Amino acid sequence: MRNLILLLALLLASPLTAAAQAETAADFADEGLSDTDLTTDLEAESLPTTDPVAFWWEQIQSNVISVFTMNAERKAEQYRLRLHILDRKLAACSEIGDEECVTRIEERMAALEERTGNYIAKREELQEQFQERFAAWRERRESAREHRQAVTKESRETRRRSRQDRQDLRQEQRGERQQLRQENPSFAPSGASAGKQEKIIELRSQNVKNRLDATQETVERRQAETTEEAR
Repeated sequence: MRNLILLLALLLASPLTAAAQAETAADFADEGLSDTDLTTDLEAESLPTTDPVAFWWEQIQSNVISVFTMNAERKAEQYRLRLHILDRKLAACSEIGDEECVTRIEERMAALEERTGNYIAKREELQEQFQERFAAWRERRESAREHRQAVTKESRETRRRSRQDRQDLRQEQRGERQQLRQENPSFAPSGASAGKQEKIIELRSQNVKNRLDATQETVERRQAETTEEAR
């Protein structure tokens, strides 16, 4: 019994509890649930695929706090905070391209969204204050999440294509040298021949680099636009 009381004390003293008990304001962003939080310090998030123990402990904390939160408004705040934290975790999963992590977080999020919506809908004292705001908040987050995931996916694909282009270029250069040796076994590039070959290779390398730089600029611009929209 003493251990249980100590555990509850530690849980209720956590930063999660303090955030959950923030004063109600006109907009969820004013309650510490700002959209800008979804783009900062994501590497600090514990995820089910990269740090399962820490992730499990966070879920235990959240569950215990919810069970012992009796006030309806505070419990609704706690549910919203838990969804906000899952939003962050989903952004972190997308950032590292972990599809398994994305799936597991989305499953938890869907269940918690349904539970929170039902909780608010069943309590008359919460309906007027939270129901419409909650639905609009989740709709906005869903739209931002889809956009962010699309940009992240495009960025990963661009990096993959860049690596592939470089590999293709190196392979092509090796092929050209091998072909020259096959056509003339005694061929040893020197003088004008060597200069011409190196010039061709240089021009091709520059063309590839220009193409990669242009693609990277496009991705960076879209990422900047996504961050600005989140603010």
